[in-house]
Amino acid sequence: MDSLAIGLAVLRQRGWATRILPELREMLLGVLTWRSIAPGETITLGGSVGGAFHALAVGQVGAHAAHAEPGAPLAHLMLPGCWWGAGPLIGSARMLDGVARTEVLLGSIPLSRLETLLDSRAGGWRALAQLSEEWVALSSLSYVDAIKPDKHQRAAATLLRLSGLRPPLYPAPGEALHLSHEEFAGMVNLSRSTASSVLGDLANKGWIDLGYRTISVRAPAALGTLADGA
Repeated sequence: MDSLAIGLAVLRQRGWATRILPELREMLLGVLTWRSIAPGETITLGGSVGGAFHALAVGQVGAHAAHAEPGAPLAHLMLPGCWWGAGPLIGSARMLDGVARTEVLLGSIPLSRLETLLDSRAGGWRALAQLSEEWVALSSLSYVDAIKPDKHQRAAATLLRLSGLRPPLYPAPGEALHLSHEEFAGMVNLSRSTASSVLGDLANKGWIDLGYRTISVRAPAALGTLADGA
């Protein structure tokens, strides 16, 4: 199977495109322009108002809050099935910088063309509003989890969110998350040594696997119970 076929298959099986009307999904998939992106390349800039609507088919993209202080931690990891970048169509500048963390296969639609497509289909704008609400839910839960007082709960909740499982928007249990212990420490507001200790505790339980600059969730149900303090 070639890379384009793989990308289309992923977007039909994961994420927002699986939750919209099939005819709208196929219309959007049919007009995507595909490109490969190298690690470290910037895809979108926070504060920008032009460009395109993007669909991540292969790889991982780091989301960094626009206008954050220098050295601010990574905000989120976008995984295959994630769509973003349509904010300018509803009068909002982009809120995130998107930077490739791995080799990426990306599908894109110019915003001007996306607007025409959404106008042409009943329910088109409703689908975009749904995507916006999904991002709001993700951001809200991220905040709630970030202020959990217990460090193990905070770590478990963050790992589930990064794996697309909290909320379950594009689940990827077992997929290696490309981030270092230091980056993870910044996300859960811990020192690197404390974050490494917490991750070691979770790994010893068999709930996660640790690799070189990677973390993989192995027991989402157990992490969910821990995250919710049950």
